[in-house]
Amino acid sequence: MMRFVSPLCPLILIVASLLPLHASGWWGFGHMVVAEIARRNLDEKIMRTLENYTQHLSMSGPFPEIPDFVQSACWPDDLKGYNLRVMNGWHFTDNIYIRGNFTPENITKQKSNVVSVIDSLSNTLKRTDTPIYVRSFALAHLVHYYGDIHQPLHTTSMMSNDFPHGDLGGNLIRVSFRGHHMNLHALWDSICQGEQKQLKRPLSPESYAKVISFADRLVATYNFSREEKELTSPAAISKEGYALAKAVAYKNVEDNTILNESYIENCVKTAEERVTLAGYRLATQLTKIFKRKRKSSKGHRDDSIYASPL
Repeated sequence: MMRFVSPLCPLILIVASLLPLHASGWWGFGHMVVAEIARRNLDEKIMRTLENYTQHLSMSGPFPEIPDFVQSACWPDDLKGYNLRVMNGWHFTDNIYIRGNFTPENITKQKSNVVSVIDSLSNTLKRTDTPIYVRSFALAHLVHYYGDIHQPLHTTSMMSNDFPHGDLGGNLIRVSFRGHHMNLHALWDSICQGEQKQLKRPLSPESYAKVISFADRLVATYNFSREEKELTSPAAISKEGYALAKAVAYKNVEDNTILNESYIENCVKTAEERVTLAGYRLATQLTKIFKRKRKSSKGHRDDSIYASPL
């Protein structure tokens, strides 16, 4: 692949240094597609509970942008708009990919990352003695981070002689995508579609139809084994992402690379597969959690399990 030289290089580097560590995985559209696929694979009783949680969360703000389960998938990124960035590290984990003959001086390990956070949120949702706000908060975050952890560049940071302190999951690597300049991480967040206008929430019927149609196509296109759909270990999913980052996302890509159609084709296929898998696996995880809650609540009533949406 060819490389381009941008006259804005100094400015881009300055701006990049001011950016948060990672961008928003899959952007809002992709996160809603993940939630939509999960919704289709959850039974009716569990979905009533999840919608009840979501409506409690929506009213608590109020947060009118998240009126239902599918749209609540965007909420953790919405919080960044209030400068609530203390949870930024929850969105990713940096498995270090060392490229070339580079030897790092030191590697700082995250205290909290998307792997540990998914485990923590799942444990919170399994309890029946917590306030519904806590559970609704945990649910929205769990839905979001199941999307994030399936984005390969949310599981990996590349270190090399050019990026001795890491490339922030591809945020510092500039690429040309069909004539448009963007960073590698953003390209993957776009499901390898490139720059796109974000859908305004709450979604209009027309916008909701776009989410449903995209989910329809993914489910019809990509097939997975039962074992693949039922894998919910965040540590294992993170390792999958790391392998894909090395094999696909970073393959033949340097700073200022002009991406060829072969790369873009592999990018689209891999990203769409990951979004689809995220939906199936989220449904599996939520089913495990809420079937367990039903069993553990026998003998004492957990109203949030039986309540109708508000």
